[in-house]
Amino acid sequence: MKLERRTLPARPATFLAAFLAACLLLSACGSAPAPSAPTTASTAASAATAAPAGEGEAAPGGEKTPGSDEAPGGNSGAETGAESETGAGAAGGYFHKYDPPIVLTTHAQVPPTRLFQDGDTVEDNAWTRWQKETMGIEWKVAWTAPDAEADQQKLDLAFASGDMPDVIRPTASQLSKYAQAGMVQPIGGLIEQYASPLVKWGIEDAIEQTQGAFYLPVTIGGQIYAMPTMSDTIINWNNGFIRQDILDELGLGMPEDIPGLEAVFAAYKEKYPDKYPFAMENKMRAMQIVSAAYKAGRGREDSGYWVRLGDGSVGYGSIQPEARQALEKMAEWYQKGYIDPEFVVKDGEKMNEDIIAGNFMTYYGSWASIASPFTPMWANVPEADPIIMPFLKGEDGQTRVYDRTWFQGMCAIASKCENPEALLYMMNDNWDSERRNNMELRGMMSAERGYEFKYPVTEERQPTNVEQVAKDHPQATEPKELWKYDYPEELQGMGFFNDFFTHNSRMFGFNGIPVSVLNADLKSMAEAYRTGDESILNSNSRTMWDQWNATTPNMVKNWEKTEKYWSVFEKSGDYVADVYAGAPTELMAEKQAYLNKLELEAFTRIIMGTKPISEFEVFVENWNSNGGAEIVAEVNEWHRANQ
Repeated sequence: MKLERRTLPARPATFLAAFLAACLLLSACGSAPAPSAPTTASTAASAATAAPAGEGEAAPGGEKTPGSDEAPGGNSGAETGAESETGAGAAGGYFHKYDPPIVLTTHAQVPPTRLFQDGDTVEDNAWTRWQKETMGIEWKVAWTAPDAEADQQKLDLAFASGDMPDVIRPTASQLSKYAQAGMVQPIGGLIEQYASPLVKWGIEDAIEQTQGAFYLPVTIGGQIYAMPTMSDTIINWNNGFIRQDILDELGLGMPEDIPGLEAVFAAYKEKYPDKYPFAMENKMRAMQIVSAAYKAGRGREDSGYWVRLGDGSVGYGSIQPEARQALEKMAEWYQKGYIDPEFVVKDGEKMNEDIIAGNFMTYYGSWASIASPFTPMWANVPEADPIIMPFLKGEDGQTRVYDRTWFQGMCAIASKCENPEALLYMMNDNWDSERRNNMELRGMMSAERGYEFKYPVTEERQPTNVEQVAKDHPQATEPKELWKYDYPEELQGMGFFNDFFTHNSRMFGFNGIPVSVLNADLKSMAEAYRTGDESILNSNSRTMWDQWNATTPNMVKNWEKTEKYWSVFEKSGDYVADVYAGAPTELMAEKQAYLNKLELEAFTRIIMGTKPISEFEVFVENWNSNGGAEIVAEVNEWHRANQ
């Protein structure tokens, strides 16, 4: 496996200061959060781990905080509980067991489709039991929620009551609100003091892979308030999928533009008059398929993107003329019966019932759709072949796809948390264990960082019950959650547990995988499929390869086509990053939810035909007069400061 690294373009020190602040070490949990002074390091790599440059600045709430010589609680080491490892600067100090054990509280999303091993729960499973036994960390779950929306509502209620869990997963707007209220603490000092060289390298890598945007959504007032979820960068790119099997059935080729796709829809509707070819849910994320042809900055979110206008300023995509054109076309499709009239009451899960039943022609989603909804779809409709549909071209023969360049998930630590450093110890251990067999990474970390892995290279064992799980749960979205292994107790750790659910759970705390590592793993699987040469797989990609093929060979087949398309498209210039990459502004936190509601309601009415296309101008006026114009000014101010 080759670890691909990209060099960040040169950026002014003021830009670096906005997101690569090396925070002062935190004061004791429960007191005012300590601030972070900006660094003036010349590169992103050095800035990510640079020592703090200032001290004694005012934290949210106006209190002064200690200088950088003080660790949480005023200690120079990791003194917590009756027993402590050496400080993080000493060999072995990156791993720690609390004795007696500490308790950390959190919350979790547990969808109805989640599968658990024999009587386990999200709070009591092999991973949580191992955490308590090995690291002295006991997890308590304050609540579970079936989906993100319900989880966010519960989190806001906890914030209002002043009793949030220790470890939370807020949205970007929630994080901004909580940070301004002093309810979450900055984590830059924790990363600087407690993160292992492996974790620090992973953070630097994430900064490079996101072209400097990794920390921007979680940086407020120059301080880092959360750890973004690290994942493969391609997960951020959504795709339009089309049923190749039905194209073949209809005798049609791959559509390249709006008229071409309309011809496909017309033929589909004629053959299947009771079905709707364009799959879309109530947030209208599939509008990206249409938006790309019109160069419209309205896509996979339930709101628009920030786009660069002709005069060099920044504008909100959903109020631009291009969005109007896309809406007009969507309304036309609705009238022709291409869009399910019940889309307005269908969330993503409900829409996926149509996908799983095979009742669709196009679908919009990430490459991870191979797991859900495609895997249960293949169980029902084995001949279904949803493949990448190139983004549609406009009349000028061009396309433009707006999307995010950073990760939306994040983990933050409540100010009341008494042991915030535990999250870093956990991350150090999980990353070391999960990547223990990556020989190139081991060699690079030893030679360049002087870091030797805690966990030994370990023979990877195959699950022992794959056939039985497939037989008992043929339509399971994630059947691998029930796979069992037989690792010796002394070798267990993240990625090497005796049930798969714990392998990728990372349910609590800082999570993810070094970005370039997983990118390389995924690319190697695509290459192995194309060439038939499985020898290019490393231990981790081999594990994924075997798991995917054990679930259904269609997973690797579908992924290879997706990777082939995106490896070319991302270099084409047709992919445009959302111009605004910062945390929600003050007015965004106050007004954005209402503005998004205005947008969703107006767009829904126009598409369904209950309002004419001229309603778009009414929406634009309402959006601007209800705070949108002021937010545009805030975004342009941010943009000028970060050029």
